[in-house]
Amino acid sequence: MNIKFLFNIIYFTLLFSFALGESIDECKKLSDFLNNNDINYHESIAICEMKNGKITRLLFKEYNIKTISQKIINEIGNNYRNLTTLHIQGCFEKNINFDSIRHLLNLTSLKIVHDLFCSYHNYPLLIKTRDEFFPTGICKAENLKEITFNGFEFYNFPKRISNLTELEVLDLSRNKINVFPNRIGDLVNLKKLNLNSNDITEVPKRILDLKNLEIIKLSNNPLNKIPKILYKIESLKELEFGGNKITSISESIGDLQNLQELYIFGTKLSSLPESIGNLKNLQTLFLTDNELTSIPESIGNIQTPLELYLNENKFISFPESISNIQNLKRLNLSDNKLTSIPESIGKLKNLKFLDLRRNEITNISESIGNLQNLLELLLWDNNIAELPESLGKLENLGALYVDEKTKIPESVRLLPDLSIITDQDYLDED
Repeated sequence: MNIKFLFNIIYFTLLFSFALGESIDECKKLSDFLNNNDINYHESIAICEMKNGKITRLLFKEYNIKTISQKIINEIGNNYRNLTTLHIQGCFEKNINFDSIRHLLNLTSLKIVHDLFCSYHNYPLLIKTRDEFFPTGICKAENLKEITFNGFEFYNFPKRISNLTELEVLDLSRNKINVFPNRIGDLVNLKKLNLNSNDITEVPKRILDLKNLEIIKLSNNPLNKIPKILYKIESLKELEFGGNKITSISESIGDLQNLQELYIFGTKLSSLPESIGNLKNLQTLFLTDNELTSIPESIGNIQTPLELYLNENKFISFPESISNIQNLKRLNLSDNKLTSIPESIGKLKNLKFLDLRRNEITNISESIGNLQNLLELLLWDNNIAELPESLGKLENLGALYVDEKTKIPESVRLLPDLSIITDQDYLDED
């Protein structure tokens, strides 16, 4: 055998073995460190991915109640500098700081989340860090596309956030941010901005510079109205504005022609503007836990497949205008004060899911038998003596939730694919 050829085989075999050993040792090193700090590696790490012998993606599992200490953060920040993805979710110790993460200059995705559930395990709901401000050093990772810092006590945006021109997702929800700076306008590639559960009172004009912004979430802030500036963001596809003190929505909402999802919940909202019908691309209208008593007729102008959530409002009668939504797929009217379901329900021929639980319904129109696409019907906690015979026509109905006391026609019981779940069945399972 040619000696040179044999040497090459031995050389490349050793090289491969060394690289493989290094790869194994990289995760093994992390495993040993975590185990030595009372963190079970296999219970805590979801993904440890390597490239060329270096860890590039490290994801902690969710709902990890072991304390994530300063030592762990420093170990990761100081020793795994090839990381492109780092997701740590769990319960952090008090006065933690994230300065060491500034060394991870190759990061494209960073998620640091102090879990809500930690408060059930004697941890504070928000963890106070050593500093009141977001760790500025992270902004040196100029290739970052996603940042999440959720559940801490940061009072401000990163001072050098303008460096992150590649950033597409910024989630600083569940902090104490009270200043929404103009420099947000420098993030020209930003698509999603989540500032839920902070202390924001106004939105800067420079948000209009974010021509790619598709999602903005501002729930649970001390805002008493939707800022007018938001109605001018033409690229917006999703707007979330729940848990605030608003009582009305401007007619300008109709200018958001690209809007697909609108979430307004837990407010004092008592009416919707007629311009709601101008949202021709709307697919989800989530209006849970408000004070609505009616829906404008213009809602029938929405032709896209729509999911409509009106549960926990003040309806005492079925909103007739809903019957004009020809492509309504899901309707939730649970937890209202409805007493009957009128004949107009039969117009919703594309409806698949209907939730009428926890009302005061005594009568349902026979026209409900026209809902040939209905898959699921929820009627628990009402005062219905007997279901309409026409329900027996709904051959696609797969699940019927009904009170034990309600009489069910034999034609309904004979539907081949139907599962009937009574309130008593549910109680027995508990």
